[in-house]
Amino acid sequence: MFDVKLLSRALKARWRDQAHELGAVKKAMADGGIAIDVGANKGSYLYSMARWSKAAPVYAFEPQRVLADYLRTACKISGLTNVHIENLALSDKAGELDLYVPGDSTSPGASLEPGIADKTDCHKETVKVTSLDTYADERIQAPVRVIKIDVEGHELAVIKGALRLIQRDKPLLIIECEDRHLPAGQTVASFIRLVESLGYSATLAMRGKAELPAREFATNLHQKQAGERFWDAKDYYNNFIFRPTELAL
Repeated sequence: MFDVKLLSRALKARWRDQAHELGAVKKAMADGGIAIDVGANKGSYLYSMARWSKAAPVYAFEPQRVLADYLRTACKISGLTNVHIENLALSDKAGELDLYVPGDSTSPGASLEPGIADKTDCHKETVKVTSLDTYADERIQAPVRVIKIDVEGHELAVIKGALRLIQRDKPLLIIECEDRHLPAGQTVASFIRLVESLGYSATLAMRGKAELPAREFATNLHQKQAGERFWDAKDYYNNFIFRPTELAL
């Protein structure tokens, strides 16, 4: 048995939308191991991570309660007993924060960054937050192979809250990052430099093309804001693959 929608999303992600990203994930998990999905949304990565982990735990964090409940049900139906769904947001501290959710239901664009409310109609939910280091200190002892992060502008806070784990295990990092989501004073380029300073080499995942060295990324070329739903354009790219320097392409 399996959840049809979960499997469909997994297949589309693996073979079309995130082929580079999931190819890197599969390679990093060749011998199994723990994977972490920060901002799991509807679970595009979860099915593959659960299969490739070879029964090791997969931890998925999703602050939108409706989506977290869906993921628990979908994973149960699909027999993914090693997946642990946490209805939490990750940041650089523990407590509660406001989550800004576009529209009046769930959204892949939900963000802890208040600036999103200046750009689109949102409703606000108060959610529990913790840092990945705090969570890992209590629950994750074995090496982590992969961390995927999709948090709509809150990437730097998540990384700051995971520094001990990252420095301990040097996992593969798959991170969505867009200039339009970042707080004032941050850019994609500055974020890339920060993560690379931790011992990583970054590439931009480009659908249907070879990966591009991240130093060649340019917002006006790779994240053009032209037309409605520009983020769905075939030439709009926002996922970066950070490999430990010794494993870089």
